[in-house]
Amino acid sequence: MFDVRLYAFTKEVNSTRRPTAAGTVYQCHSNDGFDVISPRLPLQLGAAYNPTNYNYCYVPAWQRYYWIDRWAFEGGLWTAYCNADPLASWKIDIGNTSAYVLRAAADYDGDLVDVMYPMEANPTVTDTAITKWWSDSDLDYTEGRFIIGTISANGATSYCALTPSEFAQFAAKAFSDDVFNLVNDKPWLTKAIFDPMQYLASVTWFPFDLQGAGGRAQDVYLGYWFSQVRGLQIATTHEYTRTVTLPKHPQRAARGAYLDRAPYSNYLLDIRPFGRISLPTDLLAGSSSITLSCIVDWISGNAVLRITNASGVPVAMQESHLGVTVQVSQVLRDYFGGALGAVGSVVGAGVALATGNITGAITGAASAIGSAANMMEPSVTTSGMNSGFSSLYGSWHLISTFYPIAAEDLAHRGRPLCQVRALNTLPGYQLVTDTDLQIPCTRAEMDAIRGYLETGYYYE
Repeated sequence: MFDVRLYAFTKEVNSTRRPTAAGTVYQCHSNDGFDVISPRLPLQLGAAYNPTNYNYCYVPAWQRYYWIDRWAFEGGLWTAYCNADPLASWKIDIGNTSAYVLRAAADYDGDLVDVMYPMEANPTVTDTAITKWWSDSDLDYTEGRFIIGTISANGATSYCALTPSEFAQFAAKAFSDDVFNLVNDKPWLTKAIFDPMQYLASVTWFPFDLQGAGGRAQDVYLGYWFSQVRGLQIATTHEYTRTVTLPKHPQRAARGAYLDRAPYSNYLLDIRPFGRISLPTDLLAGSSSITLSCIVDWISGNAVLRITNASGVPVAMQESHLGVTVQVSQVLRDYFGGALGAVGSVVGAGVALATGNITGAITGAASAIGSAANMMEPSVTTSGMNSGFSSLYGSWHLISTFYPIAAEDLAHRGRPLCQVRALNTLPGYQLVTDTDLQIPCTRAEMDAIRGYLETGYYYE
């Protein structure tokens, strides 16, 4: 005879939980052989006693817990037909085992992608407005800055910035009569010889001011002649930056950082004139912001936009034309007649003047100057070509699209962990793989324990 403790007990079949109550002790009376894993236990209860409310038992002599599969009244005794509960019987040994835990309810790694739960089809869209470096209101030549490139007496091209009012003054002075008086106070003769266009390399307009990109003031020269305007000397390039807070997936805090990545999160920059830029989410995972870095080339008008994450890692890059090329022109008359009179060409007149033969340059032509000036149509000399404002209009946006995932069942499915852990440190649901059990149990119990651990069980 030996003791059997009977319990009315509920738990999951794949749980290590044991009864905490003392249970009801009865004596097992059996002269027959029995199986320790699936024993048949006759109990002296009496014919009038109904033990069917008991579904679980413990045999101290064997140190094993059993599920009672069924009761039968045989030979005047109530008999419990049982099957071993290996998870409860070997709970301590299982808990002391270290194994690779794929999923757990008690702990998880939020960077691991969890595909247990499907993605829903109704995304949340967040539109974040980005402050531009210029304003869309009244976008015209009365705002911003003009960058002009001029060739001075030494043949070098220098670049300086002018405000709209300074540029208007420069244009008025550069093509007026009171700047280029060279020959006997005859400005028309100077204009016939000197074309300011050849000393004006470029004019580019930008929609914003220099914002710290300018240097010292400098005189603006066209060849040997001072235009009577001072500009601001600039370097060839300057960098502007803007930091934008990066919205995050609404479920990120609760479900894991893997939701930072596609397909759960998508980011699109709508930023003119650079266009619409899709940002790779792998480079933005864990980043709280992005930085827009715009390197402007004052000479060419080109700009390179670099997007970096909060750690400074490059995310994307786009190039566009930011400056607006300004077309300037000079109205010229052929003061020397149809073929520039006796001189024959502006170049010829220039050569005569350069050699000091001013009289020769105008001999035979002076008497016809009046009539030629009245008869000839003016010609227009231009430099550059106007480019448009349209690409500069429009507000900037960061469009964030977040796809939600279905509700989870943490208690029964856990979350990804993928770490080697002592199993008794992770209460609740666990899914284990490649379990190396060191338990002094039978082969049948070993196979059953491994099967439970590697298909999901509860350590309780």
